[in-house]
Amino acid sequence: MNPYPKISRQELLSYGRVKRPHGHHGEIVLEVYSEELFALNPQYLFVESEGLCIPYRVDEMRGSRDQFITSFDQLTSEEQAKKLRGAKVYIQASEIGDEPDRIESSYLSWRGMSVTHSSGIAMGVIEEIDDSTSNLIFQILSPAGEVLLLPYVEEWIVDVDLDKRAIIVDCPIELTSPL
Repeated sequence: MNPYPKISRQELLSYGRVKRPHGHHGEIVLEVYSEELFALNPQYLFVESEGLCIPYRVDEMRGSRDQFITSFDQLTSEEQAKKLRGAKVYIQASEIGDEPDRIESSYLSWRGMSVTHSSGIAMGVIEEIDDSTSNLIFQILSPAGEVLLLPYVEEWIVDVDLDKRAIIVDCPIELTSPL
């Protein structure tokens, strides 16, 4: 039975992506964005498929560093696992518990947060985090309804306040408005 009948994408945090199938019994190689997240030992992970985040019950996770072999109760064949190749994987934010500091330095919790330039310019709200390239790109919806693309550069992050859901950045001023 699905314990998450109606879950909003805003309740989910990026966890990783499915790299490839592993073996013939439905296991996958899961690339996890942060080792701290593996330590959470999630009961469910959400795999994005056709725009929806589908919950999968985690049967087992094993591995080291940022890559793990994962089996889900629902996956039993290599063919099923192949269909998930490249899919984004999410974790429910509530699984982090009372320790949000464990991921404060990570971009994983930043979706939905407001972004302000250090000069005081309100850039907007992070709508999406594009992790399909080697450098993360934050898609920010500006107050005018335009999309701003901001690459993740650690040196540009001035402050992250998870309680206020706000980030202050010191990026080149040209990046505060659309092209």
